[in-house]
Amino acid sequence: MNKIKYIEKKGEKKLIIKSDKGQQLNENEIYSINMNEISGLLPMEVERKGNSFKLFYCMTGLISLNQYLINPLSKESFSRFLQNVLDCLLMLKKNYFNQNKLLLDLNYIVVNPTSQKLYFPYVPVHGFENNTNLRNFLINVANICSFETGEDNSYFQDYINLLNNGFNFSEFELEEYVKKINSNEVNITEMVTCPYCHKKLRPGTNFCTQCGNKLDAGINTNDSKYYYADNDEVISGVLYTGYTQNISEGTTVLGSEELEGLMEKWEAPYLINIKNNEKIVINKSPFIIGRSQNYSDYALSSNNVVSKKHAQIDIVQDRYYITDLNSTNKTFVNGEIIEPQQQIELANETKLRLANEEFIFYIGK
Repeated sequence: MNKIKYIEKKGEKKLIIKSDKGQQLNENEIYSINMNEISGLLPMEVERKGNSFKLFYCMTGLISLNQYLINPLSKESFSRFLQNVLDCLLMLKKNYFNQNKLLLDLNYIVVNPTSQKLYFPYVPVHGFENNTNLRNFLINVANICSFETGEDNSYFQDYINLLNNGFNFSEFELEEYVKKINSNEVNITEMVTCPYCHKKLRPGTNFCTQCGNKLDAGINTNDSKYYYADNDEVISGVLYTGYTQNISEGTTVLGSEELEGLMEKWEAPYLINIKNNEKIVINKSPFIIGRSQNYSDYALSSNNVVSKKHAQIDIVQDRYYITDLNSTNKTFVNGEIIEPQQQIELANETKLRLANEEFIFYIGK
């Protein structure tokens, strides 16, 4: 698994990705990215040493998407953000780039604070795949972003419903959603201008979201406030669909019936046994796979080359990891042997092999 490191030193910020043994660069992709033929991708420098290499992405002057989303978004800025994501995906598709090589990590995607344009790190390495698919990336966005007060946030509920509808999410669904919210955008002439910093604001906004000054009393305002679920109240693996309540203070907690309804919409992660197409639901953590029925949550009792306790899958903060438990005949992730007692993160549709037993891992929905 590639080592990824972020460093900030003497005012410079860089993301560094180190190659694994035997990996090869896609020189054509590097050339296209550095010549700015693919808009929205970070250029890179390549440092070669023998058969290994490092990729350096300069992030100086940019902020992480994580930092950007902490600031309240308006419908306009949320739409612009999604359009940036969509433009990059469509550009990749047009130029036959692999979407799975995008690093869809909120800490590594960066934003130009002036233009608010997004830039994605793309890893032009044969065989590289990220650990987050498009849908999970958009869920991560939904779970941390907040919105300006004084405007109708129903479009965000539509966004959540879209992501909850199913697992097979693609840029097509995203494109249709962006078209929908853009078609309902308020005309720029209908918006309020802050007299202090001149930021365009939605009608009904009390305070400027950029400079913090109170707007003129004559402007039509709405004193209602919206509150969002705290991080510890987000249901594990589920988007908080009761994300906004028009109340005076505090956070509204979903009732037990609402919680049960949310949980029923989601499916736990699971494995498919390639040999017999059996579905193995991972309903606990750790989840142990092995030969022994006494020590395993899923037992391959008839296969003598599988160890009694061969491997385990852990769920840690909605991320999934496999660990080889010192097995005799080893555990393989996407064809690569893994070291014993070392947690390896699993992405959707990761291929696993325990000795000679093959599985495909699915995150669920």
